[in-house]
Amino acid sequence: MQRHHVIGVALGIVLAVGLAIWQPWKATHLGRGAARTIVLFSIDALRRDHVGAYTPGGTNVRAATPRMDALAAKSVRFEDARTAVPLTLPSHVTMLAGLMPAETGVRVNAQPLAGPEARRFPLIQEQLKKAGWKTAAFVSAETLHPKYGLDAGFDVYDAEGLPPGGSGGLAVPERKGDDTVAAALRYVASLGEDDRVFLFVHIFEPHYPWAPTYREDCEDADRILGRFLDGLRQQGRGNARVLLTADHGEALGELGEKTHGILLSDGSMRVPLIIHVPGRDPGVRMDPVTVADLAPTIAELAGVHFDRPESAWGARSLVGDPLPADRPRVAESLYGHHRFRWAQLTAAVLPGGQLVDAGADRAHWLPVQPFGEDLAGTLPGTEVPADATLFRTLSDYRSSEDSGAMAEAYGISGYGAGGVVTPFLPGPENARLPDPHLRAAIADDLSELALATAVARHEEDALRLIGRLVRMADADPGNPEIWFRLGKARHKAALLRKQAGLSGDRQAERAEAAFQKAWEAGRRDEGTLILWVGANAEGREAAMCERLETYAAKLGPSFQLALLEAILLRARIEAGEPGLEADRKAACEEAQALAKSERDRERLAKAGCR
Repeated sequence: MQRHHVIGVALGIVLAVGLAIWQPWKATHLGRGAARTIVLFSIDALRRDHVGAYTPGGTNVRAATPRMDALAAKSVRFEDARTAVPLTLPSHVTMLAGLMPAETGVRVNAQPLAGPEARRFPLIQEQLKKAGWKTAAFVSAETLHPKYGLDAGFDVYDAEGLPPGGSGGLAVPERKGDDTVAAALRYVASLGEDDRVFLFVHIFEPHYPWAPTYREDCEDADRILGRFLDGLRQQGRGNARVLLTADHGEALGELGEKTHGILLSDGSMRVPLIIHVPGRDPGVRMDPVTVADLAPTIAELAGVHFDRPESAWGARSLVGDPLPADRPRVAESLYGHHRFRWAQLTAAVLPGGQLVDAGADRAHWLPVQPFGEDLAGTLPGTEVPADATLFRTLSDYRSSEDSGAMAEAYGISGYGAGGVVTPFLPGPENARLPDPHLRAAIADDLSELALATAVARHEEDALRLIGRLVRMADADPGNPEIWFRLGKARHKAALLRKQAGLSGDRQAERAEAAFQKAWEAGRRDEGTLILWVGANAEGREAAMCERLETYAAKLGPSFQLALLEAILLRARIEAGEPGLEADRKAACEEAQALAKSERDRERLAKAGCR
């Protein structure tokens, strides 16, 4: 691909105008006692262009957001804020660590953050807690469940009602934002008047699946934010420092992606960022910032030193003068590779656009779109700029990867399903994989098929889904998620046949074969193994126990796997197989030790593990 310079004078004008119109946010040091309440309020999957305050001249309003707009009117609004990765967990880790995903080691959802003793960097809440602040988090989705490690440093980490496991699609367990902010406000009411507190509040309303539209979800999120701000004021903390942002946006069809996670389009990567500090003049800043800048900003607002390692990507406090217009910014998406075995994506960002590398000569220039306009459903024809700095930035970012910080987490499942997360691939290996820009719509189709499979009530419905998935597997045979979804659809067909009094053996055999192909293609997680073992186990329990023993060791301790072993062993004992009582007792005891909820204990009782 030719790499011609296309930025030139136009980009120079953009930078010059941007620097000319920013309104200064004076660098006044805030003493230790200056702030009593600091809030990081994150609205999951909120696009910047669905916040009215960002609308130029009051046109192209995509959602009514009066509470966000009112907050922005008395705050500093950042016009060019971006996330580093379009996924919930890794983006929030970046916010709270001030480091890029390649440096934190958290690259996809469900990939745990290392504990404090094992990582080389602190989280901002850990630093604040050491300085005497109270710290509390209130989250709304399974993707931020405390088992993923983001609870470190929080006195309270409220994820009430969120089960530690997901569906494998974009529809993840969540709680209503109203319930989340109610819990946060109850906590605030328990504080002493002199307590200094850092609150992290996360709501999930704009996230897919929308109820019923994305716009309405954004408007609901605005209402929930208003309820929270009103509650703070009523409890005497209306002078809180508030940092309002999103972990990522939503593609809404840009480059062919309906939701987010795979591609690095403007809709997914540009986020709102509004920082309110009472007594500071409101204004608009045009300098290039990222969500990583939030951690050092919170530290400065609290008057606390943020002791973190040096980073090539230089997360900086936003209290003070604007950052340089040529500041390098980077982004990544490993999700397409992890989940679907497509190429990994990295990006180098300029104010005028971003260079996205999909391996080999597949370098794509994505220009920033005018407000209210989206990138097309396919890759634009814009030529790649011949700017050596961009390509050097991409190379430097890949070189900064701390692969040692990446938890192996063989058993991760749910929204992050896929088994082990692969660090950056060598260029030639990445180049041999499909370009996600040509296949992103498949991911959205698979999410919809997952929901359709779950609600199928007749064999004919399941057979229609199977037909679609077979055609997808023929077109993309290396994609483990397609095989997994095909296995789920065949398994559902087998169950529906049995409910109708028919034999489901043939579909059960085909389901088992599909789950095996998913495993062999790389989807080596707990959910895949459970179905590969259990989908066609009746009458073959001994062989399935052997399969479970062969593959489960790499997945680590698991309630689900221990329970499955106990169930298989009970069937073998009931069939008259001798000498298995001790093994079953051991499996039951392991499952009992790993049980974490009342539902787990109910399942143990049903399996006869008492």
